[in-house]
Amino acid sequence: ATVSGLVNDDTLAYTLVRAEGENVGVYAITAVLGQNPNYDVTVNEGKLTIVKKTVTVKADAKTKVYGDADPALTATVTGLVGNDTLNYTLTRAEGENVGEYEITVTLGENPNYDVIAESGTLAITQKAATLTIENLSKVYGAEDPELTAVVDGLIGEDTLDYTLSRAAGENVGDYAIKAVLGSNPNYNVTVLNATFRITKKAATITLENASKVYGDPDPVLPATVTGLVGEDTLNYTLTRAEGENVGKYKINMTLGENPNYDVTVIVGIATFTITPKAASVTANDAAKVYGAEDPELTATVEGLVGEDSLNYTLARAEGENVGEYEITVTLGENPNYDVTVTNGVFTITKAAQEAPEAPTAQETTDHTITLTPVEGMEYRLGEDGEWQTSNVFENLETGTKYTFYQRLAADENHEPSEASEGAVISTSNSVFEKFVDVPDGSYFYDPVYWAVAKGITAGTDETHFSPDLTCTRGQIVMFLWRAAGSPEPTATENKFTDVKKKDYYYKAVLWAVENEITAGTGETTFSPDLACSRGQIVTFLWRYAGSPEPATTENKFTDVKAKDYYYKAVLWAVENEITAGTGETTFGPKAPCTRAQIVTFLYQYMVG
Repeated sequence: ATVSGLVNDDTLAYTLVRAEGENVGVYAITAVLGQNPNYDVTVNEGKLTIVKKTVTVKADAKTKVYGDADPALTATVTGLVGNDTLNYTLTRAEGENVGEYEITVTLGENPNYDVIAESGTLAITQKAATLTIENLSKVYGAEDPELTAVVDGLIGEDTLDYTLSRAAGENVGDYAIKAVLGSNPNYNVTVLNATFRITKKAATITLENASKVYGDPDPVLPATVTGLVGEDTLNYTLTRAEGENVGKYKINMTLGENPNYDVTVIVGIATFTITPKAASVTANDAAKVYGAEDPELTATVEGLVGEDSLNYTLARAEGENVGEYEITVTLGENPNYDVTVTNGVFTITKAAQEAPEAPTAQETTDHTITLTPVEGMEYRLGEDGEWQTSNVFENLETGTKYTFYQRLAADENHEPSEASEGAVISTSNSVFEKFVDVPDGSYFYDPVYWAVAKGITAGTDETHFSPDLTCTRGQIVMFLWRAAGSPEPTATENKFTDVKKKDYYYKAVLWAVENEITAGTGETTFSPDLACSRGQIVTFLWRYAGSPEPATTENKFTDVKAKDYYYKAVLWAVENEITAGTGETTFGPKAPCTRAQIVTFLYQYMVG
């Protein structure tokens, strides 16, 4: 309160009170005086004015999904005192479609408050809806079915605005079905796309019988096709099994690419059956040498697919002696294969033996050679002779050299050994040394006694051979004929006037002519007493051998020309070591052939 009229530092005694009440209005303020003896106090009342308090009512924002009931409208009030409340109502603008609607605050009586009202918003949001397009299909070539979809989430009688379409195309495959949405303001539409499937159309190929006459060209192989659309064709080829002989051959069909068709092939009574595939296990023959370790047994497997393998084991019959043992194939489980088994043969062959030393002579006679016996040994005369267990060789030529071989004989488990080195052993000859003109060591020593022993010739008397005596044509064909075994000539006709039936060389001449060893010296003459040259004798001998072509054309002899009738005969005789010529570069083809030379030529050719 305001006090006036006091002296110095005086104060008044009083208290202030107001009229009761808290609502908006004017209330008197009065002073209640105490003891103030020095003053006559005049009290003037005051006023207490309670004015309206400012408060705010703000409508709360609200949302709802299209089609749902409205939520309760609320507001936020700020500025009230204590437990006071405001008098107001809330309403929203009309409408149920998606959008925003104002929430209005309408105030009632609120004497103590100065109310500020703020509107709010009710938002209606789109309702979730689902458009599920249904998967559809058709067979290639058919009309499209109507496209359909299932709609979920609509309110009442609402409908969605949309159209359906599929990707263009008529071949077999999958095509997307899509929806094009129109205006659907109250809905948030989720589209679930689908697939339009065009499946293969069934088509049939029926193979037909065909025929031709043997030797004719094949006709076109026929087939009937059904189930195609429009001008379509199927991609396939027909072939038949190879063969041109009379019989039946399978007609085969190979399908190409036919993406729009599921093709059934009808091949008469043929059935497509997957049966076990034919396969074979052939035990490979195996062998070992007696006494060796068994090799690993193997087999040849045929008919398998890809990296497949067969389940089998191999075993052979027991035994270690030389012989044949069956190799047996034992099958395990092979469910995908029809397996044909061929057993094999395990052969134990004889073991080799080392060649022995050359044989030695135990005893020799004019016609028999007895080799030193060795247990388990076989013996052979010459490179081409037959092996024998006897070490005695009989009926041999007197005074003749023979080459003998021996080897270890075969037994149950061993092969015969290789032949030993040859041992040259001669029969004895009681007539040796009877020719005083055939000295030991001469080049014709062995040939002379060989020829005498073979009956090819004899001496010119009891103690002479006359090696340097010239041979006549009659003597030479006689020597050749006797060396050949004195064969009977097949012809009896004799054109030579100088060859008589009584002559010792008569059959020899006929034999030589019919075997083309010689043709004579003229149309009707043979000249049996004419001296035979070296050129003639090698020619006779060459023809007797069958006129073989010489292996070489090299000729070291200056007196032998390519034009000479004896040219090839000389080359052949030299390369077969029958003769070496009369000098380093001379052969002496026109020189007369001596008895020593002829028996030497024959010996070199027939004995070597």
